[in-house]
Formats: sequence, structure tokens, C-alpha cells
Amino acid sequence: MKKSYFFSKIILVLIVFLALGLGGSYLLQNLVYKDFLGRIKLAAEISLAAVNPDRIENLAELLPEDISQNQDYLRVKSQIIKLGNLFVLDGIDAIYLLTINSGTIYFIAESTPDSQPLAVAPGKIYIRPPQEAYQAFTNNQAYYTEKYSDEFGTYISLFIPVENSAQGGQIGVLGVDVDYSHYQSSLAKALIIFWLIWLTIIILAFLIFLYLRNMRRRRNEFKANEQRIRAISDSISDAVVVVDDENKIIFWSRVSEKIFKLPRAKALGHKFSELVKPDRVLDIEAEKHISDFEFSVNKNLVGKMFEFRLKDKDGAPSEYYELSFSSADVGSERYLVGVFHDISSRMREEFELQHQKSELEKLNNLMIGRELKMIELKKELDSLKSDSGVKKSKK
Repeated sequence: MKKSYFFSKIILVLIVFLALGLGGSYLLQNLVYKDFLGRIKLAAEISLAAVNPDRIENLAELLPEDISQNQDYLRVKSQIIKLGNLFVLDGIDAIYLLTINSGTIYFIAESTPDSQPLAVAPGKIYIRPPQEAYQAFTNNQAYYTEKYSDEFGTYISLFIPVENSAQGGQIGVLGVDVDYSHYQSSLAKALIIFWLIWLTIIILAFLIFLYLRNMRRRRNEFKANEQRIRAISDSISDAVVVVDDENKIIFWSRVSEKIFKLPRAKALGHKFSELVKPDRVLDIEAEKHISDFEFSVNKNLVGKMFEFRLKDKDGAPSEYYELSFSSADVGSERYLVGVFHDISSRMREEFELQHQKSELEKLNNLMIGRELKMIELKKELDSLKSDSGVKKSKK
């Protein structure tokens, strides 16, 4: 059930990412298209500023006659070719000038050099112009086209009126083309890059999701283990204290709270020596008292046992404890575990036995002394009796 829920969440997230990717690719297409329109407009505006409108007007009046050797044509043709070379890296395929006569559109000059196959001769009729070209002549306004095809190929274009700067009248139309295959190629590259980046983001997001999910699962497992350990340790009559490799307390059992009179919240994160001051710590194996005892990972305490006593608030000795140590390794981290066992009852019994022994020894000494005196007294009596018998016999 959990696995199916997990996979359903993954599928839902992938659907969301896919929807966002499709939305992003749609926005990218619009951006690329607008970028090409901006390039076309820039090329058109610079071309209009560079070409002499008087020459264009003179050539428009001569068409459809042959103007190929006309000086104005040669000058305009040279300028248009240079402009075409200038914008070729921006994807501009052709820049050209048009005029209209009795509803027929003629080419005045075009940026393709005469040596190339698609070069257009001056005076050539534009057989299949887009509707936007006619609208530019009719309405004296600039018009962008969508994808269209004519006798030269398939393009996206801008047709913008050319006006006489002195008189203000329209004298022709400037056309700027972007080859549609070039546009498609640029769009395809942009989309491929976008989808590669987007897939990378999806993969990274998925990996981060798995990492966070794994971390959360580990945290939950750690909390569950900690709760189990705490429940087990709290059920033990002995106090359990655990410190990390920095000697800071990370575990403080409920019995520890009772013994050391310190709540868990105040103990965690502190060093044991900062909170508890044991009195008369005895190393049982070495049979010697330790004055500088420290609950520390670095003190080689594992396997050793100690006895000590705590003092109450007034400084008087209170309870006696036996302390044993063990270590726990989790990954690269080492923890020191201390178990405190209350031996106060045993110590009191030992003290009582010691006291009784001392009393018996005193009594025994008294009895022995009394018996020795009795023996001495008996010897003295016997001696007196012996002396008395001797005197009687002499009489």
C-alpha cells in the first residue's frame, strides 16, 4: 500500500513537471519568435536609415525598365548587399526594396549577390508575395507575417513602408526575410537546451526528493529507536548516561533524573563533569581513589568499574554507586555509555558488618583480658595456699 502510494506521488510529480515543461517550452517558442521579430525590426530600421530614399524613388519611377546599369541602382544594390552581410549572423536571409505599379509588385534591389542562384534581378515581378506586402503598400504601415511560402522559399518577414523624407509620401516598401528553416533550427536548439536543462532539474529534484525522503525515514527510525531505547532504559533500575565523542551528554535516562536531581532537558548537551561532582571515586581494579575522575571518551574507561558516593545539597554524603563503562560505535562516531548502579544498601550492610566486627573484636579483647586476669589471680591464690601449708608443717 505504501509503495503504491509512493509511486502515485512520483507519477503525479512527474506529470506536474511535464506540464510545467510544456508550458515553459510554449513560452520559449514565443520568446524565440519575438526575438526573431526583434532582429527583423532592427535590420529594417537600420536599412531604412542607410538607404537614400531619393535614389529609391528615382528607380521606382523607371521600373519596369532595365535599371541594372543605373548608377542609383548600383549604389543602392551595394548598400543593400552590405546590410545583408551585416545581419546574416542574426538569421536575416534577405533585405530587399519593392515598388508597386498597377497592382504588380516589382523588385528594385535585393541583398543577395548576383553570383548566387537566388539573386533577384532588378525589375523582376514578385509573383507570389504575401498579403502583408500588399497591405504595407495600401495602408502605409508595417506588417509582420507568420510563416508563408513564395517562389523563393518559406519565410517570416517584415514589410515596412519607405517614405520620402522631404515630401513625406510613400515611395516603396522594404522587406526583411528570415528563412523559416533557420528559425526552426534556432527554435529546435533552444528547445533541446531547455528540455536538457529541465530534465536535469527533474533528475536533481528527484534525487533531492529521494535523499530527503531517506533522511526523513532515517530520522523517524532514529526517533523510534531512541524511544525504544529510552523506554527500555527507563524500565531499568540503574541510571544510564551516554556521551558523544565531544563528551557531551546525548542520553540521560529517567533514573538519571532521579539520582542526579537534574531534568533531561538541562542535562543534554552538557559535559557530565559540569553537572555532577562524584566524591571519593574508587577504581575497583586498581584499588585506589581517583581525585581527577572525568566521564570522558578519551580516558580509556571502557571495561572499568568504579565506586563513588554523591553528596546532598548540604554537602553531606548521601548514596553510594557502582559505575561501569562500555562503548558503542555508530558509523564513524563513538559513544561512551555509563551505567550507575545504586549500592547504598550493600555499603550500609558492609558498614554494619564492619561495625559489628569491630564491636566483637573489642568484646573479645575484653574477655581475653579478663581470663588472663583470672589466671593470674588463680596463680596468686595457689601461691598463697602453698606458702600457708609450708608454715604449718614447720610448727
